[in-house]
Amino acid sequence: FIAWVVLVGGLSLSLGAWCLAGAPAQAPWPLTAMLLSGAVGSVLLWWLLRQWAQRYQHCTTLSSHWHQQALDAETKLQAVLSHTEDGVLTVSPSGVILSLNDAACRIFGYTEVQLHHAPLSQLLPHAAPNGSRQDLDTFLHRGLDGVSRRTEGRRANGQLFAVGLSVKAVNWGGQVQH
Repeated sequence: FIAWVVLVGGLSLSLGAWCLAGAPAQAPWPLTAMLLSGAVGSVLLWWLLRQWAQRYQHCTTLSSHWHQQALDAETKLQAVLSHTEDGVLTVSPSGVILSLNDAACRIFGYTEVQLHHAPLSQLLPHAAPNGSRQDLDTFLHRGLDGVSRRTEGRRANGQLFAVGLSVKAVNWGGQVQH
């Protein structure tokens, strides 16, 4: 639309200047050349703006498509995590719970809101028995990465129970998470 406005406006200005100069037979040659170059420049500018608008529309369409694909992939992943029987937690290096699935909420008896940004030691008392960072690091890195081990979990009602734990380090945005 903008390209059409520029084209029509440029051609109108060229035509208006041409009419003010008089009939073509009376117009001096430099004025005629200037008016023709203005018309050619307007057409060229219109063509360039049209090309830019088409590329912009193409980029916008691709961006929308990729955004929708990312949303679909995230929705699919959330559906898989929500319907798994195993509890899945994401924990920061400092031991703060960043995310969890529905199964983890069911297993421990908390809501997602109650556990979001809570310390891991709230669920796993042996994660940091003395509350120190060194205890947490030792707990998270004990054994091989991804190998299961048994530890003790604590439900919302305070009941302790045996839980199988597998810790896997993941680099997310330059920050290691477990």
